[in-house]
Amino acid sequence: MQIPKKISGIQEKDIEVMVEQAYKEANPVYPVPRIFAKHDFTNIYDLIREKN
Repeated sequence: MQIPKKISGIQEKDIEVMVEQAYKEANPVYPVPRIFAKHDFTNIYDLIREKN
C-alpha cells in the first residue's frame, strides 16, 4: 500500500499544539480499546515524524 513509515512536515515546535488538539478528541464515549494520555500522543508524533 506504500504507506510511509515517517511523515515529513511535523515540526517539533508544533507537537505540543497537535497533542492538545488530539487529546481534546480523545473521548471515553468513543468505542476505542484504549484512551490515550497526552504523553502517548507525544510519543506517537515523535515516532512518526521525519527528523532532518
